[in-house]
Amino acid sequence: MATATTNGTTSKPSSAKNAGEDTLAVIDLGEFSVAVPVTQVREVVPCPVEFDPLPSIEQGVLGCFALRSQIVPVLDLPRFLELSAGAEASNRSVVVILTHEQMLLGIVAQSAVKLVKRADCDAHDMRHNNGAKPSRIVGKMATDKEMVFPLLDIKELYAESVPLVKDTREAKRNLDHSDRFLLFETDGIQMCLPITQIETTIPSSEVNGWSARSDICCGTIKSHWYELALLDPLALLGLSSGSSETKRTSAVVVRLKDGDRFAIRVDRVVDIIRISETDLGAVPDTIYACPHLIQGVVARDDQVNFIVLHYAAMLEESRITDLGKVVIKNTNAEDKAANSGRQIQCLLLDAEKPCAIDLDQVVEIIPWREDIGGPGSDGFVRSISNRNEMLPIYCLASIFGLQPGTFTKRSAVIVVRRNGKRVGLLIKELIAVEMLALYQQNSTVMTAMARRLTRSTVNLFEMVDTETLPLTASSAAMSA
Repeated sequence: MATATTNGTTSKPSSAKNAGEDTLAVIDLGEFSVAVPVTQVREVVPCPVEFDPLPSIEQGVLGCFALRSQIVPVLDLPRFLELSAGAEASNRSVVVILTHEQMLLGIVAQSAVKLVKRADCDAHDMRHNNGAKPSRIVGKMATDKEMVFPLLDIKELYAESVPLVKDTREAKRNLDHSDRFLLFETDGIQMCLPITQIETTIPSSEVNGWSARSDICCGTIKSHWYELALLDPLALLGLSSGSSETKRTSAVVVRLKDGDRFAIRVDRVVDIIRISETDLGAVPDTIYACPHLIQGVVARDDQVNFIVLHYAAMLEESRITDLGKVVIKNTNAEDKAANSGRQIQCLLLDAEKPCAIDLDQVVEIIPWREDIGGPGSDGFVRSISNRNEMLPIYCLASIFGLQPGTFTKRSAVIVVRRNGKRVGLLIKELIAVEMLALYQQNSTVMTAMARRLTRSTVNLFEMVDTETLPLTASSAAMSA
């Protein structure tokens, strides 16, 4: 299945060979930031306190250090390009190890800032002195609408007189997808996934907790032109009793099969690391409810351990792949008319979350009165006499699994058609009758969403299909 893009074309899933080539790692060098494809970043490691000497006449060569018996030469890139006098030692927090044609080179940096999808960036050729070294190596600029950064041409960098060393790691990889992983942290728990399966990172953004909410899903979060399901990894592994109720969070976007994807709730991205099979420790099944979703546990020291999530096993977990199909396409103001989808007249209401019912499904509205009462455990309220027949009433909030609030004079019973019969839905408050536009989305596991054509304080509504509401055949309703 292909995923629709904003221009009406479709994007095909990347092959395993090309996985990761469409994602850029943005690296903060202190003086400026640069972006490089994640396929050219072997790993990011803490910067040593000092480097061993490495004879070189090139300025900016800081020396070398040993990493698991591999010697890595290290370069201060701004100083090498004669764009800076050199970074202070306190600003050298990490070494980003680059790889190209099986040759390694490390560059000191403050941090690996984030991952961005190449398709979401605009690149621009700048007019430079083409004979100058900086023009060849970092002369092309790009922006992801949030920050501007040069694109590092690693081929041109390696063509200069920089010290390089042959990558001596085993040609055969011990893990299925990659030996490079993105390490992230959620609520103090560190986890990682193959970096080639990470599409992008999402900075701190608002979470829509009304759509796609479940025991492992916090709702949806916006990633450029889409809203994606937001997975709570701690709930998935059984480390918490349910998905976190969060209004705002950061996230990483994970690729699935057939172009599907979802987001994982994270507090921060920690590192890009290299893991071999020998690094993996056994999974204590007494701690994790779903040990089959964990490939192993890695201990960095006595205090810091992290979980290696089993990507292949996640692809076989239907509750995860179903979330990958929850993709809501947002539209820009200028192309609303072309892409807003079908427009329908709706009754807007509050049932502890904003909802909308197609007016064609609404029969009448009955004012709420105190003798109607509250719902039982199955959502059934009671049956009342209405128009010479008994009308069963259900609390809409309870049907959604939400805790119903206090009913007031603003509450009402919405009488709707269901399988040719009349059913009452008790709601907290009526909002309005308006024309809504359905969002374009390819999900079959969530209710359709619709938006207002004119902006207000509440703009996104969950469409209620009265024919498919999970109403329980209550014994009270049947006896009535």
